[in-house]
Parts: sequence; C-alpha cells; structure tokens
Amino acid sequence: RTAEEFNDGHVKGSLNIDIMDESFRGKISKLDKSKIYKLYCRSGNRSGQAERFMKSIGFKDVENLGSLKQAANRLIRAIEGR
Repeated sequence: RTAEEFNDGHVKGSLNIDIMDESFRGKISKLDKSKIYKLYCRSGNRSGQAERFMKSIGFKDVENLGSLKQAANRLIRAIEGR
C-alpha cells in the first residue's frame, strides 16, 4: 500500500512496504525468507505482484490475502488508522 493508503487504514500490527517505491526490492530482499508473510493492498492486485516477486527470489510461505478488509477478516485483526 502507498503511505497514504496505509495511514488511511491498515491491519493492526502490519508492516508497510510499498511495491511502487523504488526501494521495494531492496527492502524485501532484507526480510527473513524462512518466515510467514501475509500480503494485502487496496484490491489484491499489487499484493499479488509482490507475492510473485517474493516467491521468485526464494520466499516459501507468502500468501496474498487481497484487500484490506479481506486481510483483516482472514487474520481476525482490527483495522487501524481510519
């Protein structure tokens, strides 16, 4: 999500890494590939792109949850920032 989207609303406890930011690949590459990652964005499109990229560089447990609301429901977590 963009910083504006994230500030407007995000799943409690989530980390924001914007796929449109030029530092996206570098930030993703520094993450622990052995951990579990649940991704979401406004509609699920950008998080789907991020999922494909992460899997292509060796992340094993990555899942696209879709939109903010879908992610909050699936993770059973509150939405903050609204």
